[in-house]
Amino acid sequence: MEINTKICPFETVYSDKCEIENETEYSLSEYMPNIQRIVKTEARVKILDKSVEHDGVTIYGEIVYTVLYVSENSGLLKCVVFKDDFSKSFDFPIPAERDLENLYVLVRTVPPSASSKLSAQRKICSRSKFMLSCEVIDISQDTYCRDSDETPDCEIEYLRKDIMNASARISEDNPYNISEDIKVDDDMPEISDIVSAEASVCIKSISHSDGIADISGELTFHCLYESKTGETSEYVSMEKAIPFKTEIDIPGTDSSWKIIAEANLMSLSADSTSDNFGEQKLINVGAGIDITAMAFKNEECTIFTDIYSTECCIEPERKNIRVLSLADAFTGILEFADRIKFELRGITDIVSSSLRMSFGNPEFSEGYVFIPARGLLSVLGMKENGEIESQTSVVNIKIPAENIPYSLSGNKLRWYNLSSVCRYECELISGELVLRLWVNENCAALNEENIEIISGYSKCEGGKSCRKSGFTLYYPQAGESVWKVAKDHFVSCERLRAENGIEGEFFDGKKAVILH
Repeated sequence: MEINTKICPFETVYSDKCEIENETEYSLSEYMPNIQRIVKTEARVKILDKSVEHDGVTIYGEIVYTVLYVSENSGLLKCVVFKDDFSKSFDFPIPAERDLENLYVLVRTVPPSASSKLSAQRKICSRSKFMLSCEVIDISQDTYCRDSDETPDCEIEYLRKDIMNASARISEDNPYNISEDIKVDDDMPEISDIVSAEASVCIKSISHSDGIADISGELTFHCLYESKTGETSEYVSMEKAIPFKTEIDIPGTDSSWKIIAEANLMSLSADSTSDNFGEQKLINVGAGIDITAMAFKNEECTIFTDIYSTECCIEPERKNIRVLSLADAFTGILEFADRIKFELRGITDIVSSSLRMSFGNPEFSEGYVFIPARGLLSVLGMKENGEIESQTSVVNIKIPAENIPYSLSGNKLRWYNLSSVCRYECELISGELVLRLWVNENCAALNEENIEIISGYSKCEGGKSCRKSGFTLYYPQAGESVWKVAKDHFVSCERLRAENGIEGEFFDGKKAVILH
């Protein structure tokens, strides 16, 4: 009999992380006024490309710096945006037999810390530091066990076991462009100049059928603009949610697959224009988004855990494999509100704020589930004397995750967490900073198990110690105790139950059991 056991090898080939530091210098354009002082610096990391070779993986990206400063002559706020490229190589050997096309690279970054200083009157030196993690997974449909080249001249039998194993499919990166005209509310002043513009993007719902995922999401646009009335200026902060919907092809899947997805903001532009009444109350927002979907499904597989022959001596070849089976996938919107430890230092009013967060794997504690989050909250505030000041603080919170059952806490789980911030609000209440979050919970949990299988066999040569039988067949009587049979045959109850699919405490007497 030939060995042709097949398992979908959804496995991690490589995983590592490193800290990256970046420093770049930027010279102001001629039309920009001189710098009096720098108010605020933010940095955002964008992953542009990933290259997989047999000697490792190279990640290509860019850091987008946003620097807000007070101009030297007018004292008005001005904003400059500039970029700096980076690359990072993770050196590790990938076996030649692996098909590189079946390897997918998952990249995660922690929101970077950033600072700037004047290196000359019109030159800005900016620094940033962030953590970059890289994980390479194999999502091929290959076999762990090849067909045997030879068949011994005797009859052999196998001990089979059915297991559940997760298959994975990952879509191609799907670019999606947004172009939207946002109208400033009637009671808000006209726009003289857009000082700064930021956006966050998240997935809100996923439906799936016939290899196509319908994905709905939302881009939340934040803008700080200047409004002039005569010789006086005021700064106005506004926010607008822009919904979007797109379709992504995930070949080889149907509605029985469970999907999680992530969206990354790749580009953003904002320009003010006049409306039908001639007022500067329109902002044209352009955004480029990359959307990737991951689909998971359990499939039943049969593996060989033992082999024997009653006629000749054979030597089994054993191999340890790791199996991942899908526990569940979760999507939904979580709400969180709490006072944040933040040193306000004289700020009496918030002009604008920005929040960048990354999310960790769920944590289980005392019957509750939380998703830990870490990020940077930056506040642009007004002091009593009218000066603008920026302050930044690290935010560490745990968000209650109502969709994830606490029963999963006892399992050895592998998580893929693509959660993201839908929107947030930041306000001063009684001198304390209160942060309200709406989070898109978007994660999948997989059980991880190591299994020893029979991957081949050979006929024993003379003098080798080997066995003719790998196990014993036993025919229990109806009502016979599982514990007694295990004890009498010197095997554990756990192994006896697992290898024979026994759930109760007693046998029904309808089938034989296998005892090692």
